[in-house]
Amino acid sequence: MKKWVIVIGTIVLIAGGLMFFQHRSEAPEVSQEPQEMDEPMSEAETTAAIEQAMDHVGELEGLEEGIEKWAVRLLVASDEPLSDSELVAQAEEAYQDRQDALDVAEEIYDVDMSEGRIYAFIEQEVEQIDEAFMESIASAHGLSLEAFLYDWEYDHFAYNYAWREMSTQLEEAFPMEEGEDAEAYRDRLREQWQNKMDETR
Repeated sequence: MKKWVIVIGTIVLIAGGLMFFQHRSEAPEVSQEPQEMDEPMSEAETTAAIEQAMDHVGELEGLEEGIEKWAVRLLVASDEPLSDSELVAQAEEAYQDRQDALDVAEEIYDVDMSEGRIYAFIEQEVEQIDEAFMESIASAHGLSLEAFLYDWEYDHFAYNYAWREMSTQLEEAFPMEEGEDAEAYRDRLREQWQNKMDETR
C-alpha cells in the first residue's frame, strides 16, 4: 500500500524511497523523478535504499553538492541499474533543469524567490507532517528533520512555490480553451514554462 503523508496543500509521496513534494496546483515536474510506482517499498526498505544510495554517491569524487543530491534521488528512484557515468550525467541534467525552472520563475515571471519567501512557504506546508515518519527519512539521509526539509528538500519547495506564484500569470496569458479538460490545460501550461526554459538556454 502506498504511503501518503498529507501536508497542508502538499502531498508527500514516499515511493521507491523517493521524497517528492507535489503542490496541489500540480506544478509541472521537470526532473526525472517518477510520481508513482505499482509496488512502492516499505518504510524500512525505503530508508535502507536511501542509506545505500548515500553511501554509493559519497564514494563518487568531485561531485558538487547539488549534483550529489540529485544523484541520491535518482539512484533511489531508478528501476534499472545505472552506471556511475550515467548517474552523474542524469543528476547534472536534473539539477540544471531545476535551476533553469527557478531562474525562469524569477527572471521572466518576476517571482520573488528570496530565501525568506521560500522558508515561509515551507513553514506553511509542513505544519501537519507525520513527524515521526519524516524523521526516519531524514535520518536515512544523515540529517535532522529541519535540515532535511529546509535544506535537502529546499529546491522541491522552491519549485512548488514558484509554480503557485506563476500559475495566475500563466492562466491569464493562456486561458483555458473551449472543450479543453483540466489535465490538457495543465499540460499546456507546463509547456509554456518548459518553452521559456528552452529559450533561455
